[in-house]
Amino acid sequence: MYKNELFLDNAQFTNIVNAIEAKASDLVFDETPLSMKKEIVGTECMMTLFEGTESMIKLTKDYRPFVCDSLVPYMRKMQKSFNISADYVTKSLSLNCTCYSNQHNSSGNKSSVTPSVQMFMDQYGYTKEEAELIVKTIDLLNTYCECAFDNKYARIAFTYGVLSSLCINYDAKRWRLTTGQPFESVSIFYLRMLGLSEQEVTDLQVLLNLQHADFTYDKLREEGIDIDNSSFKDETYTKIKERAKDKNNDFAHSIVQIAAFAHGDNMYEEHIIDLGRWAVDLFNSPINSNFSFSYTDFEISFKGDIDSGRYSESDFQSDIDAINIYHRMVENDDIGLDVFSEYYSDVENDSKQRAIEFFEIMGNGYADIGILNTAEVIEKETYGSEYIQQGNDTDVEKAKSIFIQWILSIYEGVDYEFPN
Repeated sequence: MYKNELFLDNAQFTNIVNAIEAKASDLVFDETPLSMKKEIVGTECMMTLFEGTESMIKLTKDYRPFVCDSLVPYMRKMQKSFNISADYVTKSLSLNCTCYSNQHNSSGNKSSVTPSVQMFMDQYGYTKEEAELIVKTIDLLNTYCECAFDNKYARIAFTYGVLSSLCINYDAKRWRLTTGQPFESVSIFYLRMLGLSEQEVTDLQVLLNLQHADFTYDKLREEGIDIDNSSFKDETYTKIKERAKDKNNDFAHSIVQIAAFAHGDNMYEEHIIDLGRWAVDLFNSPINSNFSFSYTDFEISFKGDIDSGRYSESDFQSDIDAINIYHRMVENDDIGLDVFSEYYSDVENDSKQRAIEFFEIMGNGYADIGILNTAEVIEKETYGSEYIQQGNDTDVEKAKSIFIQWILSIYEGVDYEFPN
C-alpha cells in the first residue's frame, strides 16, 4: 500500500492546512515541499496548494477567510486521494523520469526537422531553434497531462492555458475567468517543474509575445520579461512576420481561445463548479434569452473582434483556425501538435479548406447551414456585445460586413483585399 508519506508527508500537509484554517492572517508559504524531488502526483498536489495560496496572498485580509473556507474541504478530499494504486504510481514515476530531464528526447537525429517544428517555422515565422523550444514545451505539457488529467478537455485547457498565460495580453483576470488558466507565475513554476531551465522559460515568453504583437523591448521589461538576457534578444515582431510571409497566423491569439473552448466544455461535461466561468457565460448570453444559451465561444473569437472594432485579417484567421483545430482535437481525441501540422497541411493543399471546415462546424456538418448560422451569430446582441460596443466609435456594421466578405471569399476561392 502506498501511503501519504510517498508524496507529501502529513506534517507538511497539516502545517499548510492549519495555516489556511487559521485564516492565513500571516501566511508564510514554506517552499521546502516544492523541491519536487520525488513524484509528480505529489507535485500536482503542491501546485494546487501553491496556486490557491498565491491567490489568497493577493487578497486583503478581509477576504481571505472566504477563500480559506473554500480551499480546506477540497484539500481534505485531495489528501484522501493520495492512497492510490501502485499502477498509477508506476505510471507517474515513469513520467517523472521523462519530464524532469532537460533531455526530453535524446534519441534520433537532432539535426532533422520534425513536421511540428516545420509547421511553426512555416506558419508562424519562427526560426528552427525557436520552433524547437516551443515544440519541446508543448510535448512536455502534453506528456504531463496524460497522467495529471483524465479527460481530453482538461488536458487541452491546461496545456494551452499555461502557454497563453505567458502572453502579456492574455495574463489578465478576464481571461483567467474564461480559460481557467493559471497565473503567469504558476505557469512558470509548472514549466520549471517539467524541466525547462530559467533561460528557456524567458526565451519562451519572448517568443510568444513577439510573435503575437509588436511589443517594444521596454514593454517586455516593464512586464518582467528579461529580454536583455534572452537567447533571442535580437528577435522582433517584424522579423517573425517577414519569415512567415503572408500566413497571418497568431499563435497566442489561437491558443488562448483553444484553452477557453476546452475549459468551458470540461466544466459542463464534467459538471464542474466554476463560478467565474459561469459569470462569463451569463454575461455573454443573448439579451432577453433567460440565460438559456451562451455565446462565450463566439465573443472570445470572431464575434468579439467584430464587436470591439479591434480586428485584422490575422485576428480573424487565428479565430477560425482556433475553432477548426480545437474541433479536430476533440473529434480525434488528440491534443498533440500533429493536429496543428495536419490542419495547416490541409489548408496549404486547398485554400478553401479553412472556410469549409469552419462553416461545417458552425452548421453541424453542413456548410450552407453554417453560413446562415454564422450570419446569425454576428448579428446576435448579447449583454457582453452591448457592453463592448458602448463608447466604441468603430463602425460595427462595417466590421460585420468585412468579416462575412472575407470568410466567404475564402470559401468561394476568390481573392479579397482586406481593408487596412
